[in-house]
Amino acid sequence: MINKYCQLKSVSGVVLALLFFCCSGCQLEYLLAGNGISESVYHIKSKDRVLVLVDSSSISPLSIHAMSQLITATNQDLYRAGVTKRLVPAYRLIALMKNHPVTYREMGIADIAKALKANIVLYVYIERFRNRLLSAKQITEGDAQAYVKLVSESGKRLWPRTAAPGELVTAKVPPNLAMTQTHTAVEDSLLSQIANTTAGFLHTHGKSYTPSHSSQMSAPN
Repeated sequence: MINKYCQLKSVSGVVLALLFFCCSGCQLEYLLAGNGISESVYHIKSKDRVLVLVDSSSISPLSIHAMSQLITATNQDLYRAGVTKRLVPAYRLIALMKNHPVTYREMGIADIAKALKANIVLYVYIERFRNRLLSAKQITEGDAQAYVKLVSESGKRLWPRTAAPGELVTAKVPPNLAMTQTHTAVEDSLLSQIANTTAGFLHTHGKSYTPSHSSQMSAPN
């Protein structure tokens, strides 16, 4: 009995040691709290160059600035989470859009991936993006809805395999006084929420884990 107890204790020690080695910070805290983990939906190989491609509906068009901000924030979260270090910077996509506007509108996902030398495209379609000023511009609030999918350089859907048009992502900013929650702050928060959730699909983390909404770090070239 003593030997069996010692063996079990030894195995438990090894398991805990592995948990501490593989997890860090908040992720470990949430895991040990019994919340479980969310697995990455797709493993990106180290050699793959990833493009975050943002598109928006005609009823909720994103400005080029907002689009660039969303791409940069998503790239930042992917980089920081260790998903990949090979990311197409936002300015390369924006340059393609500005320099070849007519051609760009006719390009499909695979065409854009080829033009920017990307192997995998993380496609974010903004279906709704509402940033509102209410009560004679005294109150601000916002909400957004997007669909996310992962596509290969040839245009093949990698994830999700069955859902169409993609995986749903939502963001919300509750009403608050405009003097403390500006119109710009609402937009920034919505974009950060979408970026965090989108990047979260591609790395393993605690189910209750909430990454930083900071978007200050530039992605690598």
